[in-house]
Amino acid sequence: MSETSLITELVAQLSKEPIPDEIYSVVKGCLLDYLGVALAGAHELKAKLGAFLSALPDEAHAAPVIGMQTSAGMENAALLNGISAHYFDLDDGSRFGMIHLGAPVFSALLSLYKPYRIEPKLFLRAALVGYETALRLAMAIQPSHKKRGQHATGTCGCIGAAAAAAVAMGLSEQGISNTVAAAAASAAGLLEMIEDSSELKPFNAGKAAQNAITAALIGASGFAGPMDPIGGKRGIVKVMADEFKAEAFDRSSNKYAILGIYKKPYASCRHCHSAVEAALTLQRSIEADDIESITVNTYGLAVFGHDHTEIPSVGSAKMSIPYSVAAAIVLGTGGIEAMTESAAANERILALTKLVEVKEDPEFSSLVPQKRIAQVVIKLRSGETLSEKVAYPKGEPENPMSAEELELKFRQLAEYAGKDKDYCDRMIDRVDSMLCDPEAFDALIDML
Repeated sequence: MSETSLITELVAQLSKEPIPDEIYSVVKGCLLDYLGVALAGAHELKAKLGAFLSALPDEAHAAPVIGMQTSAGMENAALLNGISAHYFDLDDGSRFGMIHLGAPVFSALLSLYKPYRIEPKLFLRAALVGYETALRLAMAIQPSHKKRGQHATGTCGCIGAAAAAAVAMGLSEQGISNTVAAAAASAAGLLEMIEDSSELKPFNAGKAAQNAITAALIGASGFAGPMDPIGGKRGIVKVMADEFKAEAFDRSSNKYAILGIYKKPYASCRHCHSAVEAALTLQRSIEADDIESITVNTYGLAVFGHDHTEIPSVGSAKMSIPYSVAAAIVLGTGGIEAMTESAAANERILALTKLVEVKEDPEFSSLVPQKRIAQVVIKLRSGETLSEKVAYPKGEPENPMSAEELELKFRQLAEYAGKDKDYCDRMIDRVDSMLCDPEAFDALIDML
């Protein structure tokens, strides 16, 4: 079976098979998490989002732009919502696929909801299709995909979001096949976008959602693709990876890959989180001014692109283990408070960042992706040395955030965006009740 056939067969299965109630609950949890991070991101980006919207020519306003009290065309709304949802790097993902999922998948589906009158149950099923497709494809081609400089959120995320869109639109099997091909042709996302003072990493997620909608419209229009756009001689696998692990699509032992994703409590790249959590533990018993040096021993994939101590922007801060560790120690948090412009310019944090060295531990590298370990070793000026090691940072399936913690995260992010308790209560209730009360989801969309 070809690589593309594995994807289209997965989509066909998931579009028809009975979905257990507990899986629908997982998807609803992902939706609430997405809405929280998107609201906070939109609040932070309000001026830039407004500038983009004001530059658009007149167009049909079919889809909500989260946090802006306005709407835009489907593709442009998906682009902006995807950017907002990935801005704080607080969106869900997978250590096995090295991919963020909610930003591209839900941003595409929200844009399609009203124009295509998607029933809430189909909306959640389509989201599951998007998560499973994007995640399994990423798992099949990682880590070589990342090592080649490709951002799976932009590439695999586009293909997953397009599959979700095709299911939500009710496309035929041929239409789904056409959509996957069109998505493969437009899948893109460079990890170079995390470098220097770049703010374009979230653009990869937004563009994936935007391209996914376009791909679904092309698929619905009958434009046929090649037989194997994923595994063909010049397809995604050959161009963007060194291998394809077909076992990632074996559902006999892993029926729902979505159960293996993480939720993020800290506003930085997931490669930083084990170190951040270790630093937060050590921070309780030390003073930042007493530190002589900090060494972070971790796995190789977390070193390249994440060991920089020059922090020219918030975007750079989110990608930096030294900064994230320093901010956690100085501020006592790894949340969005550590990733504001004022925090990124804080002289105490920046001075401590210079004292952090990130090193690869070959043993830790050998355990990836089963474990992503970081050991933080702090040497104090007194000569005392403190150490803390974390293998499963908060949010991993082995150390999950509880339902109460996820709800608190949503409330904190929504409140950061200026929303009051009543708004949060109504949003949480409407996500929770969307399957039994379709009008609740309509009301939720109107609240965005």
